[in-house]
Amino acid sequence: MNRDWMKSNIAFTLVDADHEKGVKHSFAHVSKEATPETIVAFGKIVEALTGATVKDVYISETDLIASK
Repeated sequence: MNRDWMKSNIAFTLVDADHEKGVKHSFAHVSKEATPETIVAFGKIVEALTGATVKDVYISETDLIASK
């Protein structure tokens, strides 16, 4: 059996005065090689663009498992 990476997505939970409980912003087609450091750096860019603060970051991956 093989496990093949298909795609990755990230979701940032952002909080600000208007969204005290947080609001999610999702990004698809994240590179397989994205490191925690690059994702955090991207989060800083999102903060700068929105004026909100990143509370959480969720990474989800989709893999295909098939026997060959």
